[in-house]
Amino acid sequence: MSESLVADFLSVVPQTQSLVLITHRPDYRGALSSTPGGQTISLASLNDSESAILMADLLGRDPSVDGLTAQIAERAAGNPFFAQEIVRDLADRRVLQGQREPIRVPIRRPR
Repeated sequence: MSESLVADFLSVVPQTQSLVLITHRPDYRGALSSTPGGQTISLASLNDSESAILMADLLGRDPSVDGLTAQIAERAAGNPFFAQEIVRDLADRRVLQGQREPIRVPIRRPR
């Protein structure tokens, strides 16, 4: 979909009971970043420990993926969507092999 088509679409949204959600990179400065009546919500990038948790969830905790985990986290630059897409691409191209072990979260029982 082109930017101008989306901008035209957004011009009629205020006449309806609709919500439109658009995501974009932080450096985007096009027509959609200043839509009348629009609201911007900026999300912070993941920090190193949050990235590590996400990568463990995506790839598992086996020491064999430590180097790959660091490389993907660096390239994703704190963007969780980018990290997921990099892992998905590697899996689709069969670069990743094996099975990811499920993450075990301890259950706290009430006393």
